[in-house]
Amino acid sequence: MLDRSALAHLDEHAARVVALAREQAERLRSPVVAPEHLLLALLDRRSGDAARVMSALSASRARDVIVVTPGLHSSPPHLPFTEGCEEAIRRAAREAQALGDRRIGTGHLLLGALADSAHPAVRALAGAGVGYAAARAAITGD
Repeated sequence: MLDRSALAHLDEHAARVVALAREQAERLRSPVVAPEHLLLALLDRRSGDAARVMSALSASRARDVIVVTPGLHSSPPHLPFTEGCEEAIRRAAREAQALGDRRIGTGHLLLGALADSAHPAVRALAGAGVGYAAARAAITGD
């Protein structure tokens, strides 16, 4: 279960991304909010560190490589996070802490999601040039 304190430390942009991830899941008739919904929400944002990273990595077509099959039934009223999505948010909190930031921003969410190199959406993004190492370098300026 996701520690609610992680959600309480989201900055306004990151909180909006999490809300957009829920909307993505609902739109796609998913029974859960999964990492691919979080990634789609991050790719749709036009502001925040994640948007800056996507621009720096020339990732304008990155959204096209994430394939999500719509569900057959409408989503339930309360969509839970999958363990993978919860772990992405926990990793984002650790990224923020490691970078000396008090709040979790969209860049931290992006890094938290991209750190799961086994996830199909993350592998697809890496193939499009949006991988963890490149994103972290763009965020830290390394």
